[in-house]
Amino acid sequence: MMRSPTVLEELPDLVLLELFSYLSSFDAGWLFARMNHRFYTLTQERSFRSINWSPARSNQFDLLLNLLPLENVHSLTIDQEASQLQLLRWPRLPRLKALRIKGVCNIEHLQIFLL
Repeated sequence: MMRSPTVLEELPDLVLLELFSYLSSFDAGWLFARMNHRFYTLTQERSFRSINWSPARSNQFDLLLNLLPLENVHSLTIDQEASQLQLLRWPRLPRLKALRIKGVCNIEHLQIFLL
């Protein structure tokens, strides 16, 4: 007897949360937060402590800022792939402990971000 393939939506929550742990914060947020209510709720439960959304396009970045809980972010990476506008749009991150900035060209935008 042939077994039917497993459908992602049929997996238990703990298995999905384990799967999310292998994905970057950008991939987990972008791929799953918009899928359905259950996946949105699971992405809310995932602790986004370390974030690098540099590869995000402007519309993706804006959507993730509005969808995902960012109050527990401890580490943020912004690199040369990031849109310069990302520096200007981050909300206050009260628990931020580590900030990595790589190859950012516009010092004025960086100063606004840091202040």
